[in-house]
This record gives sequence, C-alpha cells and structure tokens, in this order.
Amino acid sequence: MFSNSFPRTVPAEQVIDLVPRPSLREKPTIYRAQRAIQRWKTKAVFQALLDETGASGPYDLESKLIEAYGDALGPRCSAFDRMKNLGQPDLEKKLSRLAREPANASRWIYHATQYAPQALGVLGEAIWRLLDPKPMGYMELAELRERCPPEPELLPGIRVVLTDLAGFSEDDDWVYVGTGAPKQRKGLTHALLAMRDAEIRSNERAYYLHLLSAMERLRRKDLDPDLQLLGADCCNYLATCFGRIEVPQMAQPAHVIELRLGLSAYLGADPFGVISGDELEWCPH
Repeated sequence: MFSNSFPRTVPAEQVIDLVPRPSLREKPTIYRAQRAIQRWKTKAVFQALLDETGASGPYDLESKLIEAYGDALGPRCSAFDRMKNLGQPDLEKKLSRLAREPANASRWIYHATQYAPQALGVLGEAIWRLLDPKPMGYMELAELRERCPPEPELLPGIRVVLTDLAGFSEDDDWVYVGTGAPKQRKGLTHALLAMRDAEIRSNERAYYLHLLSAMERLRRKDLDPDLQLLGADCCNYLATCFGRIEVPQMAQPAHVIELRLGLSAYLGADPFGVISGDELEWCPH
C-alpha cells in the first residue's frame, strides 16, 4: 500500500522519492499546484484559438479579430501575449464575466472566444484533473477515462515485465506502458490516466513506470504546440506533485526496505528512449 505524499510533511522513514525532486523557491501546496494548472489551461485556450482561426501568433489573431469586429474591440493590447507567455488571466474563472467587464483586455478575449468558440473545449479536457494531485476514486477515474476514448495512434506501447521482488518467476507481473502519440497532449493524458489508475490500485512499480513515461514525453525537444505549452515546467511539476510516495506507518520496516530496493532497479533507467514504440518485453534487474 502507498499514497502520494504531496503536499504533507511525512517522516523520512515512510517516504520514497521515485525521481529527483527539483529545487523550489516556495513550499509546494495544493493551491500552487492548482494555480499552475490554471495557467496551463489559459495557455491551452490561446493555442486552441490559434488552431481554430489559423492565426500565427498574438498579433495575427488581433488582426483577424479587427477584421471581424472593428471598433467594438478598442485599441490593441497585450491580452493574447499574456495568455501565451504567462497563462494569464485565469480564464476559466473569468469566463462568465468577460462580456460584462469594461477592461479592454477582457473585451478582446471575449470577442476571440466568440470568433472561435470551439477553443474553449480544451477547458474540459481530462488532463487538468489528472494533473491535480488531489486524491481521486474509481468512479471519478472512470468518468475521466470516458472523456478521452482510445485512438489508433495511442495503441503502440511496450510490455514491461516486473520481476517478483522475492525472485519467484511464476509470480512475475507486467505493465503495458503506452508510447503512442508521444508529441501530443492526448498521449500525455493517457499516460497520466494509467499513472492515476496505478495510484488508486496501490501498485507502486506500475505507478512509477507510468510516471517515468509521462515525464519522458515532456522532455522531448520536438513537441506539438498543444503539449509544448506544458513542457519542462510540467516535468518538474510531476516530480514535485507525484514523485514522492508515502508508505503507511503500519508497514513493516522490512517491507519498506524491500520496496525501496525493488524501485531502485528502475531509477535512472530509460527503457522508453531505447525501445519506444515496439512490442517488446523489458525486464529490469
């Protein structure tokens, strides 16, 4: 049994760090984690606006809106630059008030969402809840899975054999780690679905492998724009919010040591970069 220790303070003897933890200027909290997600949501809406309108960037998007709405917009402003670079404002929070707010930036954003209304659909993507470190149950995870049905390009993967810690081969288990759509946000979404499923089932090694898979996707240099907006920041976020697990206090010390040794077999391993996309078995020792 294990649980995600974020953001609690847990005795060192009950904690296992699965990945190196980034240095942070501020203490991680649920509030800061959710603020990071809110910023990514705003960036995702901006990218969706570009995709739907065919605009090449903030200035081009402004030009398209001026052509469509003219004087109703007021002077050009930095609203879309702030959405792209800073993930501001908290668009989901302000959405219901955009039409009534007198601020020039709000007027531009409101008309953009009227011009390309499908862009707001990204706010309902399952990935945002999957990134939220708050615990979830089977029913919520099942609902999230229904919101992102499997697609053919997501099917490639690798079959990772988990050798039994006690050395009995007949007790070997395996985990299927998806490697499809490695450059796209939907690929990361399915990796996070698998990770949160392993968390609910309290399967430490499967949880760790899916965490590695998610982080490997974010380290790529040639990501599609919809995933690039998360990038390295999200990789550090995963290490902070999901990279430390807590073993219950009632666990025997011998079990904790055995679990640490078993997980250490994977630390530093990079099976995904070596055999990505192949139907292979990989058995770490």
